Amino acid sequence: MPRRALIVFAFTIMGFLAGFAYFLAVDLLRRNPDVARPLARLEDVQLADFEQLKAEFGVDWVLVSYPQPAGLACPWHNAALAACRIP
Repeated sequence: MPRRALIVFAFTIMGFLAGFAYFLAVDLLRRNPDVARPLARLEDVQLADFEQLKAEFGVDWVLVSYPQPAGLACPWHNAALAACRIP
């Protein structure tokens, strides 16, 4: 597969992941309004917050603004977003 096609494919996948993550977040907030309280200050989110999210809700991957918070492994990113795996 040519490099250009791989880049297009990668951005297509990132767009799908962003849309799917939004859908999951909206569904989660509808069922559990208490989840929204910790999300009030997203710029202050630390690795421990992501680990708590993983422990409570089984979240393995998150989309965050780039550059990502310290401690998150983010194999894919563009100038605005990073797709990160929670350790």
